[in-house]
Amino acid sequence: MSNYCPSGPYIFKGGKRKGVVLESLMFKDYNFLLYLLAKIRKEKGDSENKNELEKHLEWLLARGENRETKALCPQCGKKRVVYLSVAYSRFDFSAGPYYTSCENRECIERLRGMATKSIALYPFRFSTLKNFRSKTDQKRIGNIFKWAFGLPSPLRRERLFAFFSE
Repeated sequence: MSNYCPSGPYIFKGGKRKGVVLESLMFKDYNFLLYLLAKIRKEKGDSENKNELEKHLEWLLARGENRETKALCPQCGKKRVVYLSVAYSRFDFSAGPYYTSCENRECIERLRGMATKSIALYPFRFSTLKNFRSKTDQKRIGNIFKWAFGLPSPLRRERLFAFFSE
């Protein structure tokens, strides 16, 4: 797997997602990517031959775990953000760029002090998105990720691919 290096983004050629760039789903439907990879693996069984989609999915999911943020911590303004703070209520959650922090203990404590309820701290890794079940929630958090990684909106295919290839 480590020797796979795609030359461009993966674009669905048919089906419900025809024309959709796989990389864009990292920000808005991460759980679908996990489901798709599990489905591919289950259907192919023990076969060692991986199709292009499976190879690209494995590469993309791995690349989502080691991206470096660009945004500065709103608490201290000195270091890059590392954590996203999420405050849950009974039916929703609160999160946003201002509720992020570097790894500095004082900045984290400042976040805790702003919250009226306890908060959950999540690292800026794409696997964090699996904690949010609905596509709507994943998209909300995905937009905060775009901010943290300094990505423009809307994201173009080439820029998305470049981000995960860096």
